[in-house]
Amino acid sequence: LVVGDVTLLDQITIGLLLVFLLRSVTSLVETYNINFVGERIVVDLRLELYSHLQTLSLGFFASRRVGELVSRIASDVTVMRSALTGNILTLLQQTLIMFGAIAIMIAINWRLTLFILAITPLIILLGVVFGVLLRRTSTQIQDELAGATTVVEEVLQSIREVKSFVREQYEIRRYENAIQRAFAAALRMLRIRVTFGPLVAFMGFGGLALILWFGGREVLDGRLTGGELIAFLIYGLTVAQSLVSLVALYSSFQEALGATRRVFEILDQAPDVLDQPDAQVMVRAEGRITFENVSFSYDARQLVLRDVQLDIAPGEILALVGPSGAGKSTIFNLIPRFYDPTEGRVCIDGIDLRALTQASLRDQIGIVPQETLLFGGSIRDNIRYGRLEASEDEIIAAARAANAHDFISAMPDGYETV
Repeated sequence: LVVGDVTLLDQITIGLLLVFLLRSVTSLVETYNINFVGERIVVDLRLELYSHLQTLSLGFFASRRVGELVSRIASDVTVMRSALTGNILTLLQQTLIMFGAIAIMIAINWRLTLFILAITPLIILLGVVFGVLLRRTSTQIQDELAGATTVVEEVLQSIREVKSFVREQYEIRRYENAIQRAFAAALRMLRIRVTFGPLVAFMGFGGLALILWFGGREVLDGRLTGGELIAFLIYGLTVAQSLVSLVALYSSFQEALGATRRVFEILDQAPDVLDQPDAQVMVRAEGRITFENVSFSYDARQLVLRDVQLDIAPGEILALVGPSGAGKSTIFNLIPRFYDPTEGRVCIDGIDLRALTQASLRDQIGIVPQETLLFGGSIRDNIRYGRLEASEDEIIAAARAANAHDFISAMPDGYETV
């Protein structure tokens, strides 16, 4: 109705501008908060994963490759993020829209509503079947990507050996094979997706054709008006779109479950070596090390050590000599309690290592590994890694004892050299 009221037109225009402004502000707040939550999830999950890895025993890392663990912290957590942020919001929106539209459709014509809802279980069943396929394929993709990451990590860590044996092309082929396996898994995922989307869309919009057919009969029988049928078609379209979106979201969640399983596989892992509830703190050790009938096996099938007996006095220097695989490293690994004996016990000053806290025990032990290892910090940071509170004089004294002070001082940045 045109009333010729300019003031009313101005009021309507101002009202629309305020509504659009409010929508923009709420959209900004929503987008920021959703993405904030997503980034917070990534940070918390990665921190929890990394912290949990620090608590696990040496045996866990001996049976796993570093690249695979890095992939779980980096790639898998990112996959989980997408499922737990924007998808959650879409799920809530589409659920509200769908049930609201169904309520209006029931009010218009319950017979027609029941007719169209009869095909809904078929669409849901289709979503479940494809969801299982997507979850399996997603897990395969993450596994293959982890394998490719492992190849990179191993090669870059051993680049001197690679170049020494002229194996650059071999390693390129090895990485290419790993990436091709991930690519093949991604193609399987793509084929499932491109089949699933159109099929669900066909069923959803095909339902609209059935609405037109059944609704037309209702109009002809006088139980429905033409206007009500048009309204029903519009709401039916809304329900179809929401249903397609929800089934697609279900599939997205299934994909994320593959990454979630890999993440929680780590979080559910318990340490093999644990402190006893009443474990005591070792303040200072005299240094007598005793092996009493110690046997040990890494895999519970073959013993590496059998009935070993040792009594090493404080201040005594002992060298273990023998061929590879004789158990020399295993004996050393039992002293800081990186592993527990399968049988017998290891004692320091007559105290069973299992009666001590791991941290206080290892504080008493200095280990000089045969492999050279430097962290990505300064020379000063590397020297004091064993005792972070060491003073500058103590750091220099340690460097002098290692005959390193002179060449460190000759560097442009001295102890600050990275």
